[in-house]
Amino acid sequence: MKLSRKEEFGPRELTAMPQPTDTADHLEPVDTGFVAFCYAERTETHLNLLGQAVIDLIMSGVDRSNIQKPFRTREMAGVSLLPIAVCAPPLLPAGMVASMAPLPLTVMAGWLLSPFVNSVWTRYQTRGEAKYSELASCASDAGQRRYVRALEEYRDWLSQTPDQLFIRLSNGDLRPITKEEHRAIQADHGRQLLLSSDRSGWPKVRGRPLPGGKLMVCLHGRRAKSLLTSMRLMLEPDDAIFNARVDWLRQQALGLSKGRLALTNGLEHLPKLRAARLEGLSLTAVLNDAAKLGIGATEGMIQKLWSGNYVEFEEALERLPLETMP
Repeated sequence: MKLSRKEEFGPRELTAMPQPTDTADHLEPVDTGFVAFCYAERTETHLNLLGQAVIDLIMSGVDRSNIQKPFRTREMAGVSLLPIAVCAPPLLPAGMVASMAPLPLTVMAGWLLSPFVNSVWTRYQTRGEAKYSELASCASDAGQRRYVRALEEYRDWLSQTPDQLFIRLSNGDLRPITKEEHRAIQADHGRQLLLSSDRSGWPKVRGRPLPGGKLMVCLHGRRAKSLLTSMRLMLEPDDAIFNARVDWLRQQALGLSKGRLALTNGLEHLPKLRAARLEGLSLTAVLNDAAKLGIGATEGMIQKLWSGNYVEFEEALERLPLETMP
């Protein structure tokens, strides 16, 4: 007997690629990558950033059975049983016929009961992932809400850049994520992939196939725009990117009705403060030589911009579509 191809050659496996030296040096587990994406130390945990309530909602999901199923479909679960109740007495004499023809009656009973079974299954099994608004409302403070927004930004970025994701196999080799595995990130409960790098943290992800190993990401210095502050804006090392972002923010500030003054005033002084920071000057030196450096801001504003603790400036940033910022 001739063996099948599967029996002869064994199950088909994805070929591991050689570990790329220019990428592997920057690879990290996808959950650790999220922490770094949020400007936090890699020793921090996403639990501290998002909070227990948000994590629980991400891992469990939201019961949407009553929303997903139309009213008439749910009600048909009860209506479908009416023919059995109405027709039962007349069908009693047909018991002998039923014993001779069980298959047609079984098919008919299955057809009559299918809406009821479907409704019960949907009622107790359907739990969809929470929307962003539901996660944000579950956060305990404004800081956690900003990290929830950063998680959405992280997910959107990884959904658009599959070349930044790799699979670490059990033997230590790396391979790029496949197109089919990559779809799981946007699948229902796909956020669970971002909070755990291995399968034990993906209990409800409905995308198939799931990544076949430990999920790794290469950030290349990428950080959440939604967590931008004046200090983080100044710390941008690339002059072209910094100037492009300042110009973009100035244009966007024109459309603000609230916070426009704080944003425009802060942006006016940021370039000179950034130049002083890049020169290695301390905050004390900047405060003492502000006039000489050409910085016309007050001492209080300089301190708030330097430390990234300018509340009005950050609130104005939150009102902007930062996902489109250069």
